[in-house]
Parts: sequence; C-alpha cells; structure tokens
Amino acid sequence: MNNKRPYETTSIDDEDIGTKKVRHSASITISRNKCDNTHFEDLSNDLITEIFIYLDGFHIYQSFSSLNIRFQNLVASRTISLQIDGSSISKSSFENSYIDFIQLHKNRIQSLYLSNPCIIDTILSSIKHFSQLQTLIIDQIECERLEHLLTTLTCLQYLSFLSINIEPNANKTEIYNQIFMLSTLKSCKISCEDPIQLGQFLFSTNISCSIEILLISGQCYLNELDSSLSHLPQLRHLYVKQINGDSNSSTELSSPVINHLTYVSIKLDSIKFVQFEQFVKKYFQQVKQLFISTTRDMTYLEGNRWEKLIITSMSHLQIFDFHHTIKNFFDYPDDIFENLFNQFHSQFWKQQQWFFEYVPNTGEYQQGMFHSIQPYRKKYLSLGHNPDVVEKTGSMVTLYSVRHVIIQDHQAIITCSKSFPNINELTLVDQCSLQSKRFLSNEFHDIISLSQLTKLNININHLYFSDFVQILQSTPNVHILTLKSLQFFTKCGSSIQTFDNKIRKITITDHYSLRTMKILIEICPNIQHLTIGIFRESVLPTVRYLLSNQRKTLSNNLFSLYITGMNTMWTEKIQNFIESDKLLDKYVTKVIGHNFYLWW
Repeated sequence: MNNKRPYETTSIDDEDIGTKKVRHSASITISRNKCDNTHFEDLSNDLITEIFIYLDGFHIYQSFSSLNIRFQNLVASRTISLQIDGSSISKSSFENSYIDFIQLHKNRIQSLYLSNPCIIDTILSSIKHFSQLQTLIIDQIECERLEHLLTTLTCLQYLSFLSINIEPNANKTEIYNQIFMLSTLKSCKISCEDPIQLGQFLFSTNISCSIEILLISGQCYLNELDSSLSHLPQLRHLYVKQINGDSNSSTELSSPVINHLTYVSIKLDSIKFVQFEQFVKKYFQQVKQLFISTTRDMTYLEGNRWEKLIITSMSHLQIFDFHHTIKNFFDYPDDIFENLFNQFHSQFWKQQQWFFEYVPNTGEYQQGMFHSIQPYRKKYLSLGHNPDVVEKTGSMVTLYSVRHVIIQDHQAIITCSKSFPNINELTLVDQCSLQSKRFLSNEFHDIISLSQLTKLNININHLYFSDFVQILQSTPNVHILTLKSLQFFTKCGSSIQTFDNKIRKITITDHYSLRTMKILIEICPNIQHLTIGIFRESVLPTVRYLLSNQRKTLSNNLFSLYITGMNTMWTEKIQNFIESDKLLDKYVTKVIGHNFYLWW
C-alpha cells in the first residue's frame, strides 16, 4: 500500500505548502470501456481503503458512514489513517462530525489542516490525544493559544511537519524557542506579516535542533538568519521569501556548523554581493540546487564573480536558477548591460548549460529582468508587454513546471511564444484588457487551457458584466476566485442567467456594493467562504443581505464570512448588528489582529 500522505510536501517552494485536496463523491464511476462500467461500491476493500487515504476525514464520514454496514466498517477501520481539513465544513456539520467521528478516532489522525480559526479552540482541547499526528498546518491563531499549542505539541512523538502563522504582536522569543525545542520536528514553515526577527531566538548551547527543512514565508535579516542557521546542524533545505540587509547590525557572521544544506531558494533585497559571498562561503559548500532572486546591487550581474564563487564555494552545484531585477534601467549607460551580460557567455556557463536572457520591460515602469532561460522548477511566470517584440518569434516553448501565469497586458497574449500545459492559476492585472474576445481567441488557447484552471485572480478595478460572466463560463473548474473590485461598467438585467460553476471561495480585496454582491451570489450559488474588506458604505447592508439569505436558502452553502481591515469600533458594531437583528441562531466569531471571522 502506498503510504504517501496527501499533506506531505516534496518541494519546499512556498507555493507548494498546503494540502492537495481530492474531491470525492459516493457515486464515483470508473469506466473500464464504453460498454462496461464499474461503480465505486464494486471496488475491493483494499482499493477503497487506498482511496480513503487521499480524502478528507470529514468528507469520508459525511459521505460514506450512512451508506451501509460495509462502508460503516471501512470508515471505522483502524488501519486507515485520517487527513482532516477543517476549511470546508459548516459549524453544525463540524459539531456533529467532531463528536461522532473525530473524538472516537482521534488516534488515527495523521494530518490536520486548520484554516478556520473558529474551530481551533475545540481542537486544542484534545490535540494532545492525537497520538499519530504527523502534519499540522494552522493559518490563523491568537498569540496566547499558539504558545499553549506549542507546549502541548511536545507530547506528540510523531509530529514531523509544522506550519504556523505568527501574529505581529506575538512573543516571538518564546514561540521560536518552543518550535525549535520540538525534538521530532523535521520540517517547519513560519509565516509572519512583519519581519520574522530571527535574532530573538534564545538558543541554549546544548540544543541540537532536528529541523531539516525550514521555510520562512516572510522577511528576515541576513545577520539574524546566520545566527539561527548555526543552531540547525541537520538543515538540508532552506527557503526564505525575502532576506533584507540591516545596516544597523553587525555583518560579522558566526562560525558554521551545518554540513547537509543542499537546497536553497532565497530572494535578496538590499544585500550587497560581498555580503552574500561571505554567506555562501560559510553555508553553501554542499549546495546542489540554488534558486536566487536579487536586485539593486549591479555586482550580481558580473558573471566572472559568480563563476569564481561557484568554483571555489559551490563545487557541487547542479542547478543554478538566477533572476536579477534591474530597476530604473534608463539611469544606466547603454553599453553597461551588454558588457555585463557577455560575462555569462564564457566557456564555464556553456559547459554547465546555464543560459540567460535579458528582458528590458517586465510590465513594471523602467524595470528589466536578467534571468535563467531554462528555469528548472519555476512555478509562476509574469507576461508583460515588451514594446520591442511585435510578433511571435520562433517555435513555441513548452514550460511544464509553471502553475501560475500573470498576464499584465493583452499584447502579451499576442506576442507570447510559450505554452503552459500544467497551469492551474491565472492572474489578470490592471494593464490587461479584460475583453471576452481575447480570452476566447486562438492565441490565448495556444498558451493556456482555461478549463483546467482552479484559481482565478482578476486584479482589475472595473469590469464589464458580460466579460465577467463569459470568463467564469470559460473557466468551469475554478474553485477559488479573487477580485480586486466588484464594480461593473454596465448594468445587469433584472433576470440574470445562471450557469454551472464550482466556485467555493471568493475574496474581494477592494470595492464592492450591495447591488454587485447580490449579483455575485446569484452567479456563484455554491460559495462557502467569502472574504471582504471594510468598505464603509457597503459592509453592513452586505452582511445583513448575506446572513438574511441563510433563512431564505438563497445561498445556503455559505457558512463563513471573513472581514479584513477591522478595528475595535467596527468589530463591536458588526457583532452588535448581528445580535440585535437576530440574523443567525448559532454562530462563532473570532477576532485575530485586524481580521474578523464569522462562522455558522
């Protein structure tokens, strides 16, 4: 039996962290051929057990426990490990499943993903009894509960992966040391809105941390990262979203003690090449894969310096994926780039088969990019209009690794000579002309298959309603929709034609109104989660409409509402508003930082 868990990660790229959800159905049909169909219940117990490993525990219980005695026994089987995802369940369903299923089978739970902060209190009360827990992912949690949780986790002898989000006002010193004291932990992801402040680690000299994979989804300072790495002797993989230079702190680096680091993925900001050289000489002796993004210091574009550094300090390097952003490129002499880029054409780079190109316009004002031509595992790609390119040149290049494409201008569709067969996320930004004819064109379908998208981001201020509907109809498998603004140029008719879609989660980051919200709910009746901001004129009418519909069953699938950018006044106003108008019977509210969570 394959024991690989759905929550287990094999790459440390930040985009990969999370769960791979497998949609289930009690009526799954597997076709052998056109004349012979085998239904799910006809499969052997062993095969069904194998399938259950990849399904969410709540869904298994809700879908199969009441079918018949056979499935009741399979659901209750102690041989099946459980993966629990608390993000897609209503309050009433959670309460029933928790009492009747989770509490009875807590020693079978191997993976726990908690993106809903409203259920954390219930889970925390019994998590010490999840004796087989190996993976724990928590998106939002209050500071005091996080400290209590970390103390409790010391009794879980199989816990190997932990992902947490730390609030800005948290006691980072205490939290960091609690994390690094977890003796069984092999992989850890730390997320934080403000700088991570790794310098607040208070290590004891006799501590030998067991972490082998460290992901920092946030910012940290180079000198603080250095002091922390000295206490991670088993570290093999390192990912840091952004490393900043700190002119107020000493740049003297501590003595290295790690010998296993083979994978590094980092983005450097305001760090001079000479500082980076010192860091490399200390820690990168065994590195085989380096993914690095840099900016500002033009020394990073000196190929001769890189060649010397790789030969002397990274002799095991096999993959070199390099991106350097050049800002305000018009401020430099015309010939400087040609002289620098020629250094990357020496025999050394040809022997390694590491090749590069320069893109003078990436869509941002006066910003160019010098980067590897063959990115080994690049997960996303931004397509901006290059005024120097007027038509496609050469044959199409297929990029199999890209999962997310960002289109910054409609001309990028016409000039693009790349295709992305494995894309699942698409972002359209302000510079892009959102017209139906472009997204139904042959040029667009040559590079992107709309039907396989599961996440769509529309970062545009105003939308034409007909275009918005057409794009949703063209992306039938989208589950997550993010909108910068919900404003329509044209009015909609009194009767809106609905269509099938799978959108379950919607986020609106800016403007919306009660009128446009009604339209959105009618178009997307399967929505379960809605995130909006405090748009003063619209927030209270919108909340009243959404919650009133729970009684009218117009949107009876919706069970969670998140409001961002809250302060104390707005929190009290909305809580009093819900209670005084008796909009909900049973619900839970939670305030974390400036976010308000409502779950029913």
